Formats: sequence, structure tokens, C-alpha cells
Amino acid sequence: MKTGMYQYFLNGQPTGITENFQVENLPDDMQKTSAIREATTFKTRISLEAVHDKLNFKSFEIQMTNAEAETIRAVYEFADQKVFVARQINGENSFDEEITLPENCIIFPLMRVFQGAVISKVAESNQAVPVLIPAIENPADTTNLLRPTFDLRRAEQIGEESITFYQPHSVTINTRIYSYTGKHYDEKSRFWIDENGLLVSYIFHQAEDKIWEMILS
Repeated sequence: MKTGMYQYFLNGQPTGITENFQVENLPDDMQKTSAIREATTFKTRISLEAVHDKLNFKSFEIQMTNAEAETIRAVYEFADQKVFVARQINGENSFDEEITLPENCIIFPLMRVFQGAVISKVAESNQAVPVLIPAIENPADTTNLLRPTFDLRRAEQIGEESITFYQPHSVTINTRIYSYTGKHYDEKSRFWIDENGLLVSYIFHQAEDKIWEMILS
């Protein structure tokens, strides 16, 4: 079983936002990935459980609690280039929809443990490709929260770098550096991905005075 935790920083200062994950091997070369993102600063919490083979998803369940203590749950099931999505708000008001996936669509179920593989696959396409992302931009908008959205993304490897971590023990990781653009990410954003396709770190310029960093620990 593989485990890890991402920590988020804003302008070099800890934010208290963390994302823990674990990956468990299943029969038939499948995996189950569980992850929890705690953002106490924003009074939100996201949990995920996904069954998949790399980025080929059988299903995933994602649940989010917003600042108003409303809980939104969405189950995504994939088959024959389609996705069936069932959502509930506080256990009620089920909203179901079936969508045909765009050609070359890549699935990104929000959690950073998948982002390295997503960026690598986008880069391999050598073009802008659609990425499916559950909506979380406005946590107060429960009508649309966790609904599937699609955004065109581009990625390109722009270098390599060895990164040394000193806690809990000294280890050096060889990484590939990528640009990844689309929606909030512009040319200033940088992503460091290890040889196994796992995201190790990123820098995201939300604004001139808001620079986010995330580090795998």
C-alpha cells in the first residue's frame, strides 16, 4: 500500500490545508485510491474513493462538506465512453445525469494523487485535450457542486530537476518539470512529477500577491 500527504502553502506560509491519500492494489491489476483534503481555513472537506487502472476509471465516489455544513455526494460510474453521475445534497434531492465523454477525454477526480498522471497524459497528446473535473469552484453553489465539467488543457515538459526532501529522512527524487495550462493555470504555473508519474510539488500563481505551493511529504 502506498501512502502520502500533500501540504499547501500560500506566499510561503503554511495554510493548514492537507491532502492525505493511500493506494491499495486490488485483483485484476486494479487499484483503490482513497484521499481526504482538509481545508479548515475555508471550512471545507473533500473525500474520495476511486477504483481504477491508472487513469482508466471504473468508478469513483466523492463527497464534499462546505462552510454551511452542507454535504454533497457524487458517484461517477464509467462505461462505453459514457459517465453516469448521481448526486445527493444532504442525503436528499438526487440529481442524475448521463454524459457521453468527449474524444480523448482524460479524467481528473480532483485529488493531487492523480494530477501527475493527468499532466503526463495531457503532455503525451501534444495538443489541447478535454479534462473532466468535478466542479468545486463555488462551494456554496450546491446545485452545481461536484457536477462534471470539461476544460481544455495543455501540458509540456520543460525541464528536469532533482529535489531533496529532509523530513522525515533525507531522500532525493528525480523529477520532470511541466507547464500545464487551462482555466486557472497559466504559463507561470509549474509542476514537478516523479519517475512514477506522481506529483511531487507545484507552484500556482493565483494572483500577483497570491502564490500557492504544494509539496508531497
